[in-house]
Amino acid sequence: MLKCSKCNDSKEENKFRFPKRVNRICKDCEVIITKVWRSNNRERARKHTKKSDDKRRAIDEEISLYHAKRILLASPILSCGYCGIRLVKKRKDLKEGYGLANLDHFIPLSKGGITSFDNLVICCEGCNKRKANKLFSEVTFGGH
Repeated sequence: MLKCSKCNDSKEENKFRFPKRVNRICKDCEVIITKVWRSNNRERARKHTKKSDDKRRAIDEEISLYHAKRILLASPILSCGYCGIRLVKKRKDLKEGYGLANLDHFIPLSKGGITSFDNLVICCEGCNKRKANKLFSEVTFGGH
């Protein structure tokens, strides 16, 4: 039997998530603490839940768009996968001859595509808007 540091009740070891900790809290108290924290920090809790949901939805080769952006846009030199224009990551860094980096689903989600590295293309904002939810073969890309 172990003692909870919050409610001071003695409970079996399986009633604790981390029974080896010095300040151990039983699962019942943990649920209450979490509910109180979530009610006091609604915006942070919402963001945390969204990230968790994105991770949960990422099955097999699917990944979350959040993680894909972080990985694909980490490259120091970017260019549009459709028209070849050089890209910048932030709108404030835009200058003549450059475009703003976007991620596009090569096969749109609406046409059965998935969020995977094989189906994502780094492209400029103009090409992303031009392609919209069409297949690559349905769109003509050229100069801006």
